[in-house]
Amino acid sequence: MSASIDTKFVGPIKEFMGRRCFIVGSGPSLDDLDLASLRGQVVWALNASATLFDDRPGLFWLLRDRRAIREILPRLAHWKRMRVVTHVKAFSQIETDTQKPRHAYVYEERSVVHTRTIAEDALQLARRAGCSDAVLVGVDCKAPPGRPYAKALDWKDCAWYDRKDPVPESKACASMRRALADLATSGVLGDFPVYSASVSLDVFPHLEYAHAVAGRTPQGV
Repeated sequence: MSASIDTKFVGPIKEFMGRRCFIVGSGPSLDDLDLASLRGQVVWALNASATLFDDRPGLFWLLRDRRAIREILPRLAHWKRMRVVTHVKAFSQIETDTQKPRHAYVYEERSVVHTRTIAEDALQLARRAGCSDAVLVGVDCKAPPGRPYAKALDWKDCAWYDRKDPVPESKACASMRRALADLATSGVLGDFPVYSASVSLDVFPHLEYAHAVAGRTPQGV
């Protein structure tokens, strides 16, 4: 089957238009969630969180940091069709590996505002793709002492948190939260609705995970 590659991610995309986008991070709050309930939904899994999912329609691996490719890509060997959302340079690097993408949407890094976290990219791209709204899941911007990631991701090295020297409050997490807060108030997202399923990320209106999966909004709960 030939690859479906769109290297001009500049406007609405048919498969995303009018659909809720679940943007899944790697935070500890994932430990309390049943990610299997996202089957049938549009899911953009950020970085290592992609390894938490089985291959399925509507699931995309969204990455920005090219250093993560060789660490994460081998753990996605069970995906029958590699689907990615990424920028031009990262896509070129993935293409050179054994596991080539079969379906990809490629954007220019300079086309999005990015100061600290890939969640910034994801929200802007979800709006650009024509999604109805976005729900941040596991984007906690908070790390309990010694736990930067969900337990299922303990294998992953963490460049922004020293597990051997745990702290009550992570400065890196605080900077990620500030980046999202700045994005929320900058006008870049326009009137695009964004919700957070994590109580620790109070930048956007909170929406219970089960309610989000059911298609509700905070007003419609």
